[in-house]
Formats: sequence, C-alpha cells, structure tokens
Amino acid sequence: MNTDLDAATLDIKLMVNFQVADVLAARHIPFVFWTGYACGDVMPARHAKVSCLEKPAPPYDVCRALEKLLAERSMN
Repeated sequence: MNTDLDAATLDIKLMVNFQVADVLAARHIPFVFWTGYACGDVMPARHAKVSCLEKPAPPYDVCRALEKLLAERSMN
C-alpha cells in the first residue's frame, strides 16, 4: 500500500546522513527536525532553513510546528 505524506518529523539522531530529509525535500514534502542536540550544531547547510525542535519538546510544540508546515503548504 502506498500512502502520501502530508508532513513529517525527523529525529536527527536516527538519521545517519540525512537521506530521508533529502528525499522529502526533493518530493516537496514539508518536515521538521527533532533533536536532543543543539539544532545549529548538527544541521547540514542544505537543510538550514528547516524548522528544528529541541528535545524534550512538549507535544503542543510538535503539533504547532506540523500545523505551520501544513498551513504553509496549502498556501503554495
């Protein structure tokens, strides 16, 4: 079964080299990074404009970040 994604959250620690982020970006699927590290310390330059939440992020913040991505996507 194939399912289209509206948006995604990506845990930086689980990604080895940001391939998933690269594929999502190429497919114009919005995403937000989620990390236990300082966002600026681990973010590759090609994804510097992607929103990043630092753990522990309250569920409310995660939901707001996804809502913002979806709202921006619907405007384009």
